Amino acid sequence: MSIKCRDILMLPSLKKFRLVGGKNRLDRNLSWVHVVDVPDVSKWVHGGELLFTTGISIKDNVDILMKIIEEIDSKNLAGLVINVGPYIKNIPKEAISLADRLDFPLFELPWEVKLVDVTEIICNFIIKKSIEEKSIGEFLENILFTDFKSEEVFVSRAEYHGFNISHQNCVMITDIDKFGQYINKSNIKDEKKIMDIKFSLQQIVNNTLEKNGKKPLSLIRGDSVISLISKKEAEDESLVVGIAEEIRKSVMKQMSPLKVSIGIGRYYSNLKDIKNSLKEAERALKLAYKIMGGNSVYSYTEAGIFRLLFEMKDKSEMISFFNELMEPMMKYDESSSAELINTLEVFLQNNGNFVKTAKDLFIHRSTLNYRIKKIEEILNVDLSDWETKFNLQIALAIGKFLKY
Repeated sequence: MSIKCRDILMLPSLKKFRLVGGKNRLDRNLSWVHVVDVPDVSKWVHGGELLFTTGISIKDNVDILMKIIEEIDSKNLAGLVINVGPYIKNIPKEAISLADRLDFPLFELPWEVKLVDVTEIICNFIIKKSIEEKSIGEFLENILFTDFKSEEVFVSRAEYHGFNISHQNCVMITDIDKFGQYINKSNIKDEKKIMDIKFSLQQIVNNTLEKNGKKPLSLIRGDSVISLISKKEAEDESLVVGIAEEIRKSVMKQMSPLKVSIGIGRYYSNLKDIKNSLKEAERALKLAYKIMGGNSVYSYTEAGIFRLLFEMKDKSEMISFFNELMEPMMKYDESSSAELINTLEVFLQNNGNFVKTAKDLFIHRSTLNYRIKKIEEILNVDLSDWETKFNLQIALAIGKFLKY
C-alpha cells in the first residue's frame, strides 16, 4: 500500500490537523495509526505508523520529546501527531527545529478535536485506499495477464479507474537493478521491509505520473512496477521517455543506493493489443540491461535492429554470424588489450569520422589510424565499403543482444 503523509493533509474532515515541522518528507509511507503515551515507544511500533500522543508522559520535558522524535525517526515512522492541550500546551521550538532537521513530519492537533474521531477518519481512509489500489492491481492483472474475448467486460471498470479506452496506451516497466543482490548484501530477511521498498518505488512512479498529468495506474509484480500510460492525441510519444527518466533520477535521489532500469513498449489503441506493449516493454528492459548496463531507460521504439533479433528463433545462426566477423578481433583484444572492438564500434557510430572517433576515444589520430588498419588487416576487410560496415554493425548488435 502506498499512502503518504501528504495524503491525510488533503482530507477535508481534518482541517484542524496542522503540519508544523518536517515539510520536506511528506512522502513518508503511512501504513496505520498508533496512539501511545509512554516515553519508550520503539518497542510498540514496526515502522510506517503515524504516532499520536497526548503528551501525558512528556508534559513540559523537552528532552523526552526530542528523544522520542529521534527514536521514532530512526524506526521509519510516518510522523508524530501531538495532541496540544493540558499536557503539552505548545510544541517547543526545539522539537520543530529537530523535525525540520531530520525531515520528520510533525503535526499539531488541538485538544478540542477528539482523538478517536481523527484516528477513525485516517484508518478508514487507509482501508479505502488499500481496497482501491487492490482493485486497480486486479484490473491491470486482468488486462495484461489474462485472455479475454470481449472488451466490454473491462470498459466499466476502466472508466471507474480513470483509464481512457479511447486513448492510445502503452506499458512501462520499472525494475529494481540487482534487487536480489541488494537484499542479500543488506541482510534483509523481513518480507515486510522488502515490500516497503517496492511500495516506495511504486509511490515514486505514481507521483511522477500524476505530476505529469497521467493517471497513476500501476501494480507491483516481482521486483518491478508495471504501469499503464495513456497518450492524448496531441502528445508526442517521447513524453513517456521523459517521465521514465524523471522516475529513474528520483529513485537515485530518494532510494539510494538502489537504482532502476525502465523498459517502455509502444502505444496501442486496441485494449487487446496492450499485451503487445507489455511484451515490448519486457524486451526493452532486457536491452536496457544488455546495452546500457542498467540504471537506464530504453524504449522499444528506438530498438531498431534489436526488434528483428528478438523475432529470430534460431540463435545459432546469429552466433555463427557474430563469430565469423568478430571472433578474430576478440582473440586479438584478449591477447593484446588493444580494444579494437570498442574502437570499431565508436568508429561506426560516428559514420567513419576519424576526427570525432579519436576525440570520443581520447586517443591521438595516429593511434586511431593504426587501430583501423589493424582491424582491416585482421578481418581482411575494407572499412570504406558500406556493405562491410553494415555487416559489422549487425555483428556488433548481435554481440550486445547475446551479451558477448
